[in-house]
Amino acid sequence: MFNRVLFASAFVVALTTHATQAQQIAIRESNLVIISPRTLSTNQADTFEEFKSNGRYFGAFYVSASGAFSWRSNLNTLDAAKQLSFLSCSMSNKNCQIYATLSPKPAWPAKPVEGLSRTAAESAERWLRETTVNGRSAAVAADGYFGWSGWQGKIEEARLRTSALNHCKDEQKARIDKLEQRQREALDQKGLLDCSIILIKTAR
Repeated sequence: MFNRVLFASAFVVALTTHATQAQQIAIRESNLVIISPRTLSTNQADTFEEFKSNGRYFGAFYVSASGAFSWRSNLNTLDAAKQLSFLSCSMSNKNCQIYATLSPKPAWPAKPVEGLSRTAAESAERWLRETTVNGRSAAVAADGYFGWSGWQGKIEEARLRTSALNHCKDEQKARIDKLEQRQREALDQKGLLDCSIILIKTAR
């Protein structure tokens, strides 16, 4: 008998602390760099304040002259943050350009796990650790957009990998159906819907 578990994690983390306190924490944990100084619209400026207040780890903020904007943070690499933010901004607007980035300070080093957010990566690692404590085998599969899913069972590694990948694809279906066709095409073109094994531990 196999047990299936799904944990999908959002890429943007909103904290419940007071904005001023949250911004102080964000600034203390991350380096904010303005890449392309420009005058922001009122909506862009308000959202940029949210990015500064709630942004964590690696993040990117994109804007366009038409007033569009998009940001992602809490990712494990700057490339992933840029890619997802740019993709989101570009889905309905042209000429999106990067405005600012966040990078963790040296005291908080990066730990890349297939482009997952830091929160999702830690959650996946914790689930794998707790799931295999009693000698069970488990594997974690993830794509680059929706998050990760886990599969556990007392089975050989090859079958464990196949089951985890199939489960990841099954869990994707309902979420993909909610996206617009152009969004699906853009994500697929970037390879962000490809499931892959990111963590595995087999019973000895």
